[in-house]
Amino acid sequence: MAVLETTVAGVATFLGGSGAAGFFTWLRARKRLPAETMRLEVSAAKQVNDIALATLSRVADELRVVTLRLDAVEVAQEASIQELDRVTGLFREALGVLRNVIEAAQHGRLPELNLSRELMDEVEHSRGTL
Repeated sequence: MAVLETTVAGVATFLGGSGAAGFFTWLRARKRLPAETMRLEVSAAKQVNDIALATLSRVADELRVVTLRLDAVEVAQEASIQELDRVTGLFREALGVLRNVIEAAQHGRLPELNLSRELMDEVEHSRGTL
């Protein structure tokens, strides 16, 4: 019987005093807490998403710039390769002509200079720079 009286007195005190108001305040806060936590998590996720989008945008812009530079380098490289092929061909031709000149000189003949028009132009052009 003492347990029943203590329980009834405790419930009466709780409900009659500030206990009921405190209980309901606690209950409302408990229900509101997951929603508030969720709201904060959504806000944080939005901020992270905005940062990620800004970073991706900057990376995309830099990638475009790098792609343009790479395209320019590839074009320059192709032109350089073509010029190297041209000069290599002229060098081989000049070696052949030089070989003929040496053979002619060894046999006491006048050498024949059989130069292509392109090699002649290069010889004429380089004569002024030597």
